[in-house]
Amino acid sequence: MIKTFIETRTHLVNHFHKVDHSEIRFFIGNDKRPYTYERYLKIFLHHDEHHKKQIENLLG
Repeated sequence: MIKTFIETRTHLVNHFHKVDHSEIRFFIGNDKRPYTYERYLKIFLHHDEHHKKQIENLLG
């Protein structure tokens, strides 16, 4: 599971680096606030950190 997680995140980061994200704005679901590349990554990293702590607690 951890190996798959790392591979998936590495793949995602590699694709993010290929995109010119300087002017990109997008919406997720019904959220009325536009997301930027930087905002999305901050939220994503925070979310991943939350799950990392859950896994660490489970493994003890």
